[in-house]
Amino acid sequence: MSCSCLRRPQTLSGPTGLRLLDVAARFYGTEPTAAQPPAHSRGQAINKTNKTSTTSKTSTTNKTNKPNKADKRDAKRATDARHWLRAILRECTYLPDPKAGRFVSQYVLDRFRTYQHKTWRNRNVERIVGFESRIKAKEKELRLFYNMLSRANEGETKPLLKVLNMAYGRVGKRRHDLMEPLLAKPAKEDTGPVVEFNQDGKAVIREDTPGDVVVSSTDEDKYRLSPALYALLQSQKLVGPPDRTRPNPRKLRPEIPELNSKMRPMPASRVKNLTKKWYSDTLGRVLPPLPPDEWHQLQKLAQGEGISKQPRRRKSLEKAGSIAEQKGTALDMIIKGNIDRKEFPNANAHTITTRYMQRLYALIFQQCPLMDFDSEKGKWSITWGKYALGSASSKVNKNPA
Repeated sequence: MSCSCLRRPQTLSGPTGLRLLDVAARFYGTEPTAAQPPAHSRGQAINKTNKTSTTSKTSTTNKTNKPNKADKRDAKRATDARHWLRAILRECTYLPDPKAGRFVSQYVLDRFRTYQHKTWRNRNVERIVGFESRIKAKEKELRLFYNMLSRANEGETKPLLKVLNMAYGRVGKRRHDLMEPLLAKPAKEDTGPVVEFNQDGKAVIREDTPGDVVVSSTDEDKYRLSPALYALLQSQKLVGPPDRTRPNPRKLRPEIPELNSKMRPMPASRVKNLTKKWYSDTLGRVLPPLPPDEWHQLQKLAQGEGISKQPRRRKSLEKAGSIAEQKGTALDMIIKGNIDRKEFPNANAHTITTRYMQRLYALIFQQCPLMDFDSEKGKWSITWGKYALGSASSKVNKNPA
């Protein structure tokens, strides 16, 4: 046996083997195996593999970076909120009362900051029931508030009075801030130092004189009126200032019958609920006093002194063309909320003059009391703007023209 028979068969590899396989395939009419592609297609296969991997990486990256519907919605909502905020702050600069302009602008900024934090904290809206409807309701409230400011700057009486009532604490958040010093604070014990109220309406504890505190911590005395608040309600009931924002108080004490409908003694839970209802209704009728400096300043404005003029509105550059070409038809402007006041003026608008603002200030001032504690007599003296204006100013028309 020759040595060549015992040799291990050699396999061809590399370019030479690929060429021989290609020649054999052409001669015998067979195709090369899938494990070893032909030489001329090997480079194409490598390029194809590289392209496939690159395409898969690109598609994966695009899927990762592609924003979903929630992100697009949040981005659009944030953009619209910034536009509305700028529009409202711009309207605040046009208000005829500088104090009202500063108050409303700060109030709007505080509300935006509050809901900005709430929106970011609850950004996973899929897990929160009712969050989306709450945001839509606030967006509607935002549009209505902007329309109110816009109509107030045009001279419409009702929106302008509402803005002034907000600024001078007849309605809204400032009214609650002015009422807070009048509310009685619960104490830990039933006996202790006497709690008095100074001219600013703040509670002052006098430790040298023993006596009962204003309110105890029990449920029975939880809804008791403080001396300052009781004096204010009693004066408001007797004087009867104009009830343009809220009705005047009627009952200074809760009227609870001794027997119920079954002629049995009134249950304690029912007594507590009736007392709570009376207390809530009474606080809703209070017109809190203003600080002395602000009260005297409002008195001067109601008498026609120091009334500032309304700032002139800044005009934007108008493009050439008709209103229909720029903003569409009247129906389109109503749907979008972008009504052109030149083409469709406000029928309830009024020219904002000094005399017009004096009448509005007088209406606000009639509802503002001034409280002063007389230490000699030991009681509160309350002066209402209704009588401080005098006989001439007290006959102000309730609907200024």
